[in-house]
Amino acid sequence: MHFRNRFIELKNILQDRPELKNLISINKIYGNRQGMSIIGMIMDKRVTKNKNIIFDVEDLTGRMKVLINYNKKELYEKAEDICLDSVIGFTGSGNSEILFANELIFPDIILPGRKNSPIEEYAAFIGDLHFGSKKFMQENFEKFIDYLNGKLPNTPEAQKIKYLIIAGDLITGVGNYPNQEKDLAIVDLEEQNMNMAELLKKIRKDIEIVICPGNHEGVRLMEPQPIYDEKYAWALHEIENVILTENPSMINIGANKDFPGFNILLYHGFSYPFYADTVPRLLKSKAMNTPDDIMKYLLKHRHLAPTHNSAQTFPHEKDPHLIRTAPDIFFSGHTHKSAVSYYNNLLLISSSSWEGKTPYQEKFGNEPDHCKVPLLNLKTRAIKILDFE
Repeated sequence: MHFRNRFIELKNILQDRPELKNLISINKIYGNRQGMSIIGMIMDKRVTKNKNIIFDVEDLTGRMKVLINYNKKELYEKAEDICLDSVIGFTGSGNSEILFANELIFPDIILPGRKNSPIEEYAAFIGDLHFGSKKFMQENFEKFIDYLNGKLPNTPEAQKIKYLIIAGDLITGVGNYPNQEKDLAIVDLEEQNMNMAELLKKIRKDIEIVICPGNHEGVRLMEPQPIYDEKYAWALHEIENVILTENPSMINIGANKDFPGFNILLYHGFSYPFYADTVPRLLKSKAMNTPDDIMKYLLKHRHLAPTHNSAQTFPHEKDPHLIRTAPDIFFSGHTHKSAVSYYNNLLLISSSSWEGKTPYQEKFGNEPDHCKVPLLNLKTRAIKILDFE
């Protein structure tokens, strides 16, 4: 049901695309046909000895093969990057056994325009604090708190900051990787949350702090992750200006009676390493160091983890990773790399880390950024990157 519903929702998006002419279900294809289109989920992908790509695709009525000719360079490059379990539209000619593709269409996301708030206020974006680690950069974070509280000179905009969004890994947790204990300053999960809460309490109370979990916090790894468990994170639950959300979640900031506000798709980003390591274009560009490229790739597929094993998923009937409506802002963490860019009018933000480089990151070749804070003016949409390193 999970996969069927995903297919149906993405099919409903794709079938409105004008490029998909003469759209037909797989079981309705008879004889040889020219200029037909199908929508299918990718079951398998392989390269022939002639270097052609063959997809096995299925819809709710049947299965067939789609061939991408190696000599169609632009089409071939697009096809190389398609991952399993994606829902894609294809046009071409063929029969009930095989479609020779001449175009492929992604569900994709496009915003018609960019909103501006009538009120000048700011939102700050951080993530991957990893409090409890020996490498947590506490002095830097306390300087950031001083900034929020208006204690640093020549920072008049600080008083207009109304939102602080945190994209997971607030604490570093316990037992997340082999021998993590030797990297911990605090070896108890509840104590990590208690001490982190004391830091957050220092932030002035008119700033709304929104926090989703990541993969380090003693919350189940299966996504969607629920909010922090009150058993271990009761100290966070007690802070009056903290709002805890699931991961992923869609939140809204800046709304008033005259303005609908900004919708923010908040996702920690646990699936990102999978695509950085398996999609040829992202692998070539070492995309863990350019996380907005991964975010653009997933927006094109309208899904935060299209390949089933790219994240551990709790199988709801409605796919929780499907991006049903276009957000104004897409914010993630996990890669420890700061990035800000636009994709089809969507603002993409990736958070840096507040933890020094660990041996575990060195092992995987990660080059983290530290203590960078994107600050968004909701009225002008101007973005500053504050540097507390």
